[in-house]
Amino acid sequence: MAHREELEPLQGALSEALGGLAKRGAPSTLWPLWQLAAGAAAAGSSRPVSFERGTLQVEIDTPAWLAALQGQEAELVARLKKSLPGFSRLELRLRWGNR
Repeated sequence: MAHREELEPLQGALSEALGGLAKRGAPSTLWPLWQLAAGAAAAGSSRPVSFERGTLQVEIDTPAWLAALQGQEAELVARLKKSLPGFSRLELRLRWGNR
């Protein structure tokens, strides 16, 4: 079984690769990072829909999840920034929508 120290370079490389794709406007590539940042339950009720100029827009299935994620917005942005080094500006826009 791999140790945490062995996985950190891999996570860094993955973050760089996904970050590069995200900069080119591929929000679906952010799904794994969104899932890590938001957690499995919240990610199951939401999805990244666009990423432009450092703003990640996420569509949320229910008003209850929207309220819960809005309450964690600063923490979510911090987690995303940690996973996406090189983004000087990163904002999160949460909206309720239909999937």
